[in-house]
Amino acid sequence: MALSSSCRSILASALIGLALPLGVATMPRAATPVLLIAPPGQSEAQVMQILATADARLLGRGRFDGTLLVAPDGPDLVRRLYAAGAFLVLNGDLFTGCSP
Repeated sequence: MALSSSCRSILASALIGLALPLGVATMPRAATPVLLIAPPGQSEAQVMQILATADARLLGRGRFDGTLLVAPDGPDLVRRLYAAGAFLVLNGDLFTGCSP
C-alpha cells in the first residue's frame, strides 16, 4: 500500500518536528565539554590519534568504545575534531549530567 503525497508530507513534517529539538539539544556549545564519537571499528590507538591530531584534552572516556569526553578549549574545537576524523561530536553536558 503506497502512501499518498499528502500523507508522506505530513509524516516527513512530523519526523522533522521530532528530530529538530533532539538535534538542537545535542549540538556542541562553546565552553562546554564535547563527546567525541569515533568512526565505528576504530582501534583505541586510532581514537587517541584523533584526539592528538585535534590538539584536544581528554576529560574522560565514554561508556562505549570509541567515545571520549573532551575539554572545551576554544571555538574551533568541533571543527578540529571533525578534521581529525571524528564521526560525530555532541554536547558533552547531556552525557555528564547524570554521572556520579
